[in-house]
This record gives sequence, C-alpha cells and structure tokens, in this order.
Amino acid sequence: MNDQNSIVEFRGVSKVYPNGKKALEDFNLTVHPGEFICFIGTSGGGKTTALRMINRMLESSSGQVLVEGKNIMDQDPIDLRRHIGYVIQNIGLIPHMTIEENICLVPKLLKWPAEKRAARARELIKMVEMPEEFLQRYPHEISGGQQQRIGVIRALAANQKIMLMDEPFGALDPVTRQKLQELVHYLQKDLKKTIIMVTHDMDEAISLATRIVIFDNGHIIQSAPPQEILQHPANDFVRDLIGEERLNEAQVTLATAQSVMLTRPISTTAEISLEKALAKMNHHHIDSLIVVDGDQHLIGELDIAQVIAHRNKLDLRVADIMGPAPQTVFDTDLLSSVYQIIIKRRLKYMPVVNHDRQIVGIITRSSLAKVLYDYVWGQEELEHERSDRHD
Repeated sequence: MNDQNSIVEFRGVSKVYPNGKKALEDFNLTVHPGEFICFIGTSGGGKTTALRMINRMLESSSGQVLVEGKNIMDQDPIDLRRHIGYVIQNIGLIPHMTIEENICLVPKLLKWPAEKRAARARELIKMVEMPEEFLQRYPHEISGGQQQRIGVIRALAANQKIMLMDEPFGALDPVTRQKLQELVHYLQKDLKKTIIMVTHDMDEAISLATRIVIFDNGHIIQSAPPQEILQHPANDFVRDLIGEERLNEAQVTLATAQSVMLTRPISTTAEISLEKALAKMNHHHIDSLIVVDGDQHLIGELDIAQVIAHRNKLDLRVADIMGPAPQTVFDTDLLSSVYQIIIKRRLKYMPVVNHDRQIVGIITRSSLAKVLYDYVWGQEELEHERSDRHD
C-alpha cells in the first residue's frame, strides 16, 4: 500500500545494466513533501541512478517509482519532466536564448501566456538578487556563478513541487558555492519545495539536508536526519564517510541557532525619527538597529554611519534612509552552517527568524565565539583528564 503522505516513493526498485552491473537492488525509499534529501555515498553506489529514475531519465529493471502516488511508468516522460525541476552541475542554459527565455522555457512549453511568463521571470530573478536588466542578456554575458543561479530558479519557474539536483555546485569556486548553498537552503525553507540532491560533500549534506540517505553498492546504509547520523552512525562505513573530525565536532555542530541566540534583539520600526533611533542606539551601546514591521518581520537595517550621514536631518524617519534587511538564519538551523556564514563573511551579527519569518533573536560574533570557546576549552579539559588517568 502506498504511503499517502509521500511525494516520491521507491518500491522494491532494482536497476541492472546490460553488462550485468547492479546499480540498485530492492531499493525502497519514501520522500515526504517539503523534505530536503541529500543522497551521498561512494562513487558507483547508486545515488545518481536513483535520482535520475524519478524523472525517467533512467528506467528501473523492476519495482515501481511513484510521484505523488502515481506510477511514473504510466505517465508521459516529457510531461513528467516538465513538472519536476532539474538542476545539473554544468547548468545547461541554452546559449542562443536570453536569460528570460531560459528561465521561462518550461512555462512556455506548458503554454503560459507571455505576460505571466515575463512576470514570473522578474519575480524569480529578484529572488536571487540579480537586476531585472539581466533578463535580456545571454548566458555568455553573465558569470558562471550567475548562470548557476539562473539554473536554480529555472527549475522553479513552473512552480514545480519537486526539484532534483545532481551535484549542482561541484564545479564552482568556494565563495560562489557557499552563496548558492545558502540560496537553495532558504528557497527550500521559504517555498517549502521538496528537494532531492546528489552530493559528494558531507559538509554540504549536513548543512542543507533535513535527511541524509547514505548509499553503498545499490543499497541504503542509513537514512536519517543529520543530527542522528552524526550521533549514531549505523556502522564503520558511515563513520568513515563522516570522518572522525566531524564526529568529534558533533557536540557543537548539533547545536541550533535557537540554542545560542540572544532572545531580545534591539529593534526599531520604520516610522520613528532618526533622533529617536539614535537615542536608542546610544542607550543600548550599539551601532546598528534591525528594522521590523508591526508583525515583527525584518524589513531593513539602520547603521550608525547612515544616521551620521544625515545628522542635520534627524527629523527624517528610519524608513527614509534604512538599508536592506540583513541576511537571516532560521532558529532551527544548525550552528555549523551559522558559523560558516558569520565567521567566513565577517558579519557582526545575524538576525534569527522562525518559519513565519518573524524575528525571534540575534546571534552576534561574540555569542558565537563564546560557544566555540567553551567547546574547545571543554575538549582541552577532557584531554587533560584522559592524560591524568594514564599517568
């Protein structure tokens, strides 16, 4: 009987190639709506085969693959693919089409009206923080990282519920790679898409996935949330794949943003005067304020430098000069991913939001440093104790 809550389901699936190689054997997996699944394992373990079966780029030798409860073998493969987003490492943008035409390729095939397609393209390019004028450029006129961003939003253009990603960031430089990982993470959280991604990068899987599926020789070795895999690796194969360093760091990486955030961030509304905002900064001995609306949604940031630049116009409102909203993290995000953003980007702080995008706290560099210091200090104390016992 099918799982009524599944969006993708593998039921006893096997894949045997003509040369006799078994890529998958009696493979069973249920993916629920809104999950971010990362397939990871050794090369040839079956993860890419499983991914490509979902949109019938490969077909099973036996068993069934179901999407939204329907056997994909009963569906037209072209129609199936148009309703499933697909992002690959080499992007696959069509060079003689504009960026807008590339984004809207599937909506056009689905016969969306031109006006609706254009509006969707504008909406999506704004989502990835690229200017609208880029829509009329061609792929060779934008950078590789920008092309990859277009590849990601193209997979969302027809509002597909499912996105398949086949090592989408593998060929990118570290900075661009991290930015795109953050983009995909927040798109999935905000839009509640179901994402299934193949990766060779365990740190990427731990940072992004709600569930990691570990493959070896066509079988699932372990399928669990990152926290569970880090705390309870199924066997030595999983332990080796994770690595001793990550296992040793699990104490700090398993903490969430909520566990270290300051719960009363100093904020202001957009309607108060600069004079009052400056007084609030002075009272709390801070050099910036986050700006929120009446429902505690983050809408901007006011920095002391902006106030000083308008010191002769303190009757202006915060809304008149505030900057864009700073990057946020979710309260459920792992501290490991928060650390990557704050430390590597040298940010002073990051607001923390819940899944309704309301401000619930703030993480500062100093509060994060204290957690890391306590962890390192605790590890040193543990080593001293072990050493004393052996003396």
